[in-house]
Amino acid sequence: MKLTSFYAFALFSFFALLLTSCDNEPLEGEFVSDIPDIMEASFTAEVEGVEFVADTMYAVTQNSVTSITGVKSNGDRIVMTVQGVGPGSYNLTGNEGVATFGINVAPEAFSTDNPGGSGQLVITNYDTENNVMSGTFSFVALRPLLDNNGLPLLDENGNPTFDSVTISNGEFTDIALVTDGSTNIPPLEDFLIAKIDGVDFEANDLTISTAGIVAVQGSNTVTNESIIIYFPEGTEAGTYDLTFTGDYSAGYFNSEITFTSQTGVLTILENSATLLRFTFSFEASELEDGEVMHTITEGEFQFVL
Repeated sequence: MKLTSFYAFALFSFFALLLTSCDNEPLEGEFVSDIPDIMEASFTAEVEGVEFVADTMYAVTQNSVTSITGVKSNGDRIVMTVQGVGPGSYNLTGNEGVATFGINVAPEAFSTDNPGGSGQLVITNYDTENNVMSGTFSFVALRPLLDNNGLPLLDENGNPTFDSVTISNGEFTDIALVTDGSTNIPPLEDFLIAKIDGVDFEANDLTISTAGIVAVQGSNTVTNESIIIYFPEGTEAGTYDLTFTGDYSAGYFNSEITFTSQTGVLTILENSATLLRFTFSFEASELEDGEVMHTITEGEFQFVL
């Protein structure tokens, strides 16, 4: 707001000086204003349906990691950090990113890193000329419930219990961006991870084959389980439906039976000569019109070619 007031004051002073220096002579000719539009930053969201409007907001990119922060005057803050630079869609879970919501009455922030967390950040504008960034976001974050001694509260099965918070309709516009000039995602190790019926799955053996259709398979040789994803060679970044038949499909093998995707989503994040990255989720059955037998969620894959 001080910046806006400054420009208003400067504009008023300019015209006052012009009018007094011309001895009230009429102004002639065409005039074009070259005073730039003022970019006014904003950062808003809904926290469990309650409006969140940040008083302080900024974005920082360092070593190809981008962090976006919005803070209210009462101490509530939203922070999102992703592996990546520039416009695009980023998951706020797993190896790709994380989001937290911290409130001033609790020392521990809600985080999408906790079980059940999910979310997405979409950077729509990454302007290094004007040093501003814009985008949208939403996420579900959790934190463990603790007793008076600071120990986790357990349910009847002995599992930790969690409190959750839902952040929706998040949007930031022209917030200040500071960057070290990073342009590429740093190389990470190859991986395929997911949850199979809510249980963590991590492949220890990865294979990729291409013959018009790319087949990516991640296997765990200990549990004898595998996940396989199919999509056309040369598929560009974007979101695609996974079906039982067709070019975009997926499967799960549990050492005895192969279950094929009935419905699902594949999001290609990058498919280049040096890096293949995507996320996925699907419901699988033995038959195309059969009962859903397994649900695969939070799937992520990365392979450095």
